[in-house]
Amino acid sequence: MIFDPILDIFRGKAVTVPPMDGALKPNTALDDAHALLEIEAPDNLCTNGEDIVFSSGNQLFSLAAGGEAHEISRFNTAVTALAFSPAGELAIALETGVLRLMTREGALRDLVSPAKLGCVTALAFDAKGALY
Repeated sequence: MIFDPILDIFRGKAVTVPPMDGALKPNTALDDAHALLEIEAPDNLCTNGEDIVFSSGNQLFSLAAGGEAHEISRFNTAVTALAFSPAGELAIALETGVLRLMTREGALRDLVSPAKLGCVTALAFDAKGALY
């Protein structure tokens, strides 16, 4: 428009930065990182500072130091959330609403029946061991 240069004096000229240009380039660290493991649908990654545990569908895996995954449990339904307690126990939420606790030895026990919960997508323990 003819009046744009004249109006720029009053309204100021907009400075635009082309997307992903200069200092605003994308962070490609994850894309460029060496892959340790290829697995179909990794999800719900959590650690207690020593162990790394993640799920893939209805399977629960432990990641070894060399990048090798070992299946530690398998359920009838998908795992939706994981969390380590301060004592090293692992809380596991399942798609059906079941909430289980796995001891350090691998024993499982139900914490809550499916009628009590629905759609658990996040779990966290506080410093005293209470599960949220």
